[in-house]
Amino acid sequence: MGRTYPLLVSFVTLLTAGMADVSFGASTAPWVQLGRLTGGAVMSVVFDSAHPGVAFAGSDAGLIYRSQDGGASWKPVSVGTVVEGFRAIAVSPTKPGTVYAYSSDNFFGGSGTLYRSVNDGLSWAPMPHQPSSAIIGSYYAGVGRGIAIDPTGTILVLTDAFSGVLRSSDGGETWTNPVPNAATYGLAASPSQGGVLWVAGLDYVSGLPSIWKSTDFGATWTVQTPAAFNPPDVGALAYAITVQPGTGTILANWTGFDPVTFQLNGGMVVSKDNGLTWQASNVGLLPTYSPGNSAASIAFDPAQPTTVYLSTNGGGGLDGDGFYVSHDSGASWEPHGDRIRVLGGFTVAARPAQPGYPAAVFVGDKDLFVSTDHALTWARSDTALNDGFALSIQDDGLTPPGLYAATGDGLFHTTNGGHDWNRINNWSGFDGIGRVAVDLNSAARTVFAASENRVWKSTNAGGSWTEVTPPATAGTVFALAYSNPIKADEVFVIATYGVFPSKRDALFHSSDAGQTWSSPSCDIEGDPIVNVLVAHSPPGRLYVARDSGLWISDDDAANCAPAAAQPFPGGFVWQMAEAGINPTALLVSGIQPDGTAVVMRSIDAAASYLPVTTLPGIQFVPPWNLSSSPDLQVALAVDLGSLIAVSRDGGATWTMQPETLFPVSAGEAFLSPTRSNVFWSDISGGLYSAPYGALH
Repeated sequence: MGRTYPLLVSFVTLLTAGMADVSFGASTAPWVQLGRLTGGAVMSVVFDSAHPGVAFAGSDAGLIYRSQDGGASWKPVSVGTVVEGFRAIAVSPTKPGTVYAYSSDNFFGGSGTLYRSVNDGLSWAPMPHQPSSAIIGSYYAGVGRGIAIDPTGTILVLTDAFSGVLRSSDGGETWTNPVPNAATYGLAASPSQGGVLWVAGLDYVSGLPSIWKSTDFGATWTVQTPAAFNPPDVGALAYAITVQPGTGTILANWTGFDPVTFQLNGGMVVSKDNGLTWQASNVGLLPTYSPGNSAASIAFDPAQPTTVYLSTNGGGGLDGDGFYVSHDSGASWEPHGDRIRVLGGFTVAARPAQPGYPAAVFVGDKDLFVSTDHALTWARSDTALNDGFALSIQDDGLTPPGLYAATGDGLFHTTNGGHDWNRINNWSGFDGIGRVAVDLNSAARTVFAASENRVWKSTNAGGSWTEVTPPATAGTVFALAYSNPIKADEVFVIATYGVFPSKRDALFHSSDAGQTWSSPSCDIEGDPIVNVLVAHSPPGRLYVARDSGLWISDDDAANCAPAAAQPFPGGFVWQMAEAGINPTALLVSGIQPDGTAVVMRSIDAAASYLPVTTLPGIQFVPPWNLSSSPDLQVALAVDLGSLIAVSRDGGATWTMQPETLFPVSAGEAFLSPTRSNVFWSDISGGLYSAPYGALH
């Protein structure tokens, strides 16, 4: 909710702008990297036919997951760097234990690398000779999309979204580039025609979505631009392609951008004569259908030859878009995305029946789901497939001490200091959680989580959940939950309802742990609520950050009004934190009208403000994220995942810490103090901890 800010490209600019008078002391803080909140979207799933139950899932966060139980549970293996994504994974048909993975740079569009495992995915190493050796004058070494391996296990064919088709006839020792000047995505081998490969992509020469065919396993290729694509869009390209076993029917799709409606567009095509002719096959596809830029997998059901599955992330989950099923070999389609809660499917994969494991279909985005009854019913298949970046971390208040981590995809719990995380959002409904609230004053340490359109409560550390959703207008999304730090059973949630341009944000309040709720308050059209601070003092006060500025309620949100004194007149309020005991100081972060991110301080309950001069004001970056220790003695600030500051005098003075801990950072990193430790998470999934007494 609220505004978003662009990521800063140059850290040099960040570290020099407005910081000439900031000094960095010597660091003594003993930061320890905890077990990573591993994750990222699931981009591919493949199965090892030689080892029943063994499967591999590639993510967009530098991880390849391995399963030994048919996908019921997974263990992550770090491969390359956190910026690499894995859409292309293939198991050698003749070399047991040999698996290949071709990556792409997920964050910054840089080079991909071909990795190989010779121990069935337990460990990985870059190939000694990379496919980039065949690309003359290319800035990018590769953007991997597909891998095909011939029956001998010695010929490798790769599709590359920057450099066309890459081929090795000697197991990766040397490489050629038989299809240059193209962006290639989908790759399929014909099950009944030895040596026949199909590739879908964009021909840079013609500028048209194209299909390539090879009859000698990638040595030579012919290209065609089927009229059935016929996109009326600018920048259209062919995406996924697959061949139906037995019949030889070929299915492919295309994606593009409609310059009239400014929306993604797309469609399906089919060939039943070995690629000689193609026809559009769009019956049943929703108007929002588009493969998007990351998805578009197609898979035939291994047990029902006429059943086809299609994933897409272009539609964004509208009206069930995201996953489709066809029962007539792709002649018509039914949207099924709403049945399995995938807002946008990144991959779909079919597993043939194996000893001990029935035929199944897997669909993945940030979750992974499995069906063994041809998409009629679904179950999670994502144990240990966590989402990565923690949006908030909260103390569970239990003994032994544990933590909750809320991500954009789910809620996780650790009882061993972050070494292992277990998903605990086992309710039926959407998973995205911005903030978890823990009632440390209740005997059960009640947990509240606001997911999309639902509010959930647990009194047994997430073992089971009950719904406590406030009554609201249809279509309401409940975004964030907050508990009262000094009173048991009080909880607040933010609700968004209505449609643009009449969207409204409001607050709901419960004083009995969600059994009953107040009517919506702070209910203003077109003025989003960005954050809420439930204050220690004075009792009953809420500080509400809105697009229009800082609002205050002194009666548990029954009424709200703009603060008489605004910390950023004409600017934007982002976050609030309390610090100090006598009196409690209010700290407010935000953006001034000139685009400078600053922090203001009040010691008179928001009646007036003083600028915090010992935190640098930095232009054109996201606001400072603020937090304070449970006893309010230590205040913390972080900006852009590379700047940490600490204050021990109620926010009057701050000391910059010199830590730069992460290989990847962006403006969403935050510090969260619980008990005596500080936890830092950023988008790479890195999670670090240090005693905040050791910060200076």
